[in-house]
Amino acid sequence: MDTESNNEVKKDNGVVLKDEKTKVHDEEVCDCPHCRARRERLKLMEELRKKEEEQLAKECEMENAKTEEDDDIVLSYIDIWKLVGLPNLRFLDFGYVAVILCGYEIFVTAFMGLKKKKITSSLLVTIAMIASIVLEYTVGHTGGHSHSYIFAAGEIAFFMALGGLIEDWTVGKSRKGIERLIAMTPKTAMVKVGSNYEKTPISKLMIGDVVLVKPNEQVPVDGEIVKGESSIDQSSVTGEFVPVDVKVGDKVYGATYNKQG
Repeated sequence: MDTESNNEVKKDNGVVLKDEKTKVHDEEVCDCPHCRARRERLKLMEELRKKEEEQLAKECEMENAKTEEDDDIVLSYIDIWKLVGLPNLRFLDFGYVAVILCGYEIFVTAFMGLKKKKITSSLLVTIAMIASIVLEYTVGHTGGHSHSYIFAAGEIAFFMALGGLIEDWTVGKSRKGIERLIAMTPKTAMVKVGSNYEKTPISKLMIGDVVLVKPNEQVPVDGEIVKGESSIDQSSVTGEFVPVDVKVGDKVYGATYNKQG
């Protein structure tokens, strides 16, 4: 058999025969189970890819529609100023309002501290607000962003003012608690004079005076037990609800209650 006949290639039922010895599958037309299954997998993967592309396109359309709706809402909000007869206020940056109303006290506090050569948090916040205002008029919107530096300054002033209000509120609660504790303290005490006990104003007590505290009475002053035993309710001072047993040599505190002894 000559060379040309040896190199003859035949195609029979999807199988390429070369030299009638080497068999190479043509997977596009081959009818064997392996090739059919592979073609089915490729077809299924292609369908899934198309479905994902269609779903992604729908999501993008929905997102764009939502953005357009949001823009419409913002425009409607701006037009409210026209309805109330103040159309020029639509161009007002409310960051200025926050800086003026909330930042004034911060500026004053920073200035007073600076006069005393003290660096406080108010001074640092003031520097941040001044920097934001300067950037608004020097850089503006040329830095590749659309937000307002004045709005950033207003945010700083607002949150600092809010923090100050919360601090004042918590300090006020603590102060009221101390005032209530002071108000609970008795104004007089039974002081031992010779062999008797006399009622004496607490302001006139001296260190070393012996005070009598009867059951179910308040301890008028801080002191040390020199005689007797008892159970003392210290919840008004320590918050402990269980009475504490005390004896000679133990210390007791004013505004607590003598329960038994």
